[in-house]
Amino acid sequence: MNHHSNDLVRAFIVGCPRSGTTLLQSLLAAHSKVISFPETQFFRRLEPSKPLFRKLKVIGTRAARARMIRFLGEMDADDLLPMVPRYAVLKTQYIRAFVAILDTLARRGDKDCWIEKSPKHLDQIPLITRTVANCRFIHLLREGSASVASLIDASRKYGGAWHGPTTIDGCIAEYNHSVEVSRRYIGTKYHCFVRYESVVQQTDVELERIFDFLGITMEPDLAKRQSEVAAKLIRPEEKWKSNVQAGGVFAVASKFESLFTEQERSYVQSRLADASAFPAN
Repeated sequence: MNHHSNDLVRAFIVGCPRSGTTLLQSLLAAHSKVISFPETQFFRRLEPSKPLFRKLKVIGTRAARARMIRFLGEMDADDLLPMVPRYAVLKTQYIRAFVAILDTLARRGDKDCWIEKSPKHLDQIPLITRTVANCRFIHLLREGSASVASLIDASRKYGGAWHGPTTIDGCIAEYNHSVEVSRRYIGTKYHCFVRYESVVQQTDVELERIFDFLGITMEPDLAKRQSEVAAKLIRPEEKWKSNVQAGGVFAVASKFESLFTEQERSYVQSRLADASAFPAN
């Protein structure tokens, strides 16, 4: 059963980490009628760690409550703390509260849409679809070798602060998994597929297509405000996103050639999932 039905559009940007999701998020959030937030990872925090509770499927975790409290502090919205359930058990209890908080923040700013960007919420799409009314999913896809290069680059530069894959095989698996999951939703209503390369090469064209999908009228000069908006969406510890905040990300070139040997490049290319079938819809 869906909750919180009203006219607000609730959008989720999903995909492989390091595929340009923060760039797309900050471009869309530059719109005067859109609000977005630092990554919440909320729906992932709902998943219990114990196998028994995972089998029950409906049980949530206190980690989701802690995530909401942290989020409200980041958003300077501690006055909304009473909306966080104190003794919730079911996932739906936590989800009701979370969505109500985002709705409240959107209404306070006179927004028509909020955008939540946690790439790995890709795996929580069935749960989100069942429990969040009027939701939309924007799947961002990037060329495979560039995605793998960006993943491995983050792991090498930021070490323990980076919580993603740290090996070439792990990065390939991360990318392939995201492609395979997104592929399940081709032809499904309320799912829009966007290519990173198109975003950086035809920014206004792609943004207009996405806003049409969201039911929002496009505004001019969003790219000019992107860097300023990104600064509000990136936490200080997320150093791997610093180029997005600096506004120097409008380029398709990747570090694939410089990071890998010829043998490694051949290995990566031979194991990447095919992402060519995704529609530009």
